[in-house]
Amino acid sequence: MKVRTIMTALSVLFFSQLGFAQLQNFDDLHTYYKNEFKIKQGSFQGWGEQSQKEYQLTLLQYSEEAPHTFVLFLERLTEEYDTEQVGTYFTTLTSDTQADFFEFVLSNDRTMYLPPFEGAPQMTLNLHQLEDNEMMLELKPLTEDAVLGEIVKFKSGRSPQIYRSFKHMQFTRGEDGLLMREDDQGVWAELSLEGKPNASGTYRVANEGIPGLFTMRKIVKDRYGQYESDEIAYVIYFSRRVTPRGFFDGPFYLGKYSTRYATTVPFLSDDVWEMRKGDLE
Repeated sequence: MKVRTIMTALSVLFFSQLGFAQLQNFDDLHTYYKNEFKIKQGSFQGWGEQSQKEYQLTLLQYSEEAPHTFVLFLERLTEEYDTEQVGTYFTTLTSDTQADFFEFVLSNDRTMYLPPFEGAPQMTLNLHQLEDNEMMLELKPLTEDAVLGEIVKFKSGRSPQIYRSFKHMQFTRGEDGLLMREDDQGVWAELSLEGKPNASGTYRVANEGIPGLFTMRKIVKDRYGQYESDEIAYVIYFSRRVTPRGFFDGPFYLGKYSTRYATTVPFLSDDVWEMRKGDLE
């Protein structure tokens, strides 16, 4: 009886540690890249050299016709896997292993967003070959940047976790809510923000050519009817993060949560918020 109890306890410890080690569901970078020494699209997990905070970097290839051009999403995460800072950038590779990134900015009239056509890049990304055929992506700030203030090294990757499209879905955070719907007139979002009645309402959602990024323009009502504002209220993206289940979520920490997020991009949006919809994976 004692032997059985000890073996059961050891099995629980083993499988709980195994489950925890696999929660993030990332592969070693050289495995994900199939040992091809070339920057390619994907989502990558890394940590800041100074802060030791977790970062997730996603590269989306612009199109099949532009294989060397990418949109970069950089997220610094809290311990609860929410975003602490977010930035979106644009690049065309200078080589197979190096790229400089420029942050998207709003036009003066707030009717479009685009990468700047002049000025210095905010950061540079380099792919390094390490010992035993291992690889590492290293992200370095080149100017003062609100998101990246330190060197970040990424040694694991997986398929992109930021979406080029979205489904009918509802996101919430406390009393805030975002309901996505689609009809023959387009894609719409019903936004509700607690304590911000002027921000709440109906928005038209559109992709304007940049993969993974969507604009939200408010539907304004007046005494003559309603119309779509020319100004961008929010630039938003939709993502998925795999996060660990807590002690009370399941036995022995086994399993993981697949959680979908809707996140606004700071500096391109009127306000900053993030909402989520969780699905047990």
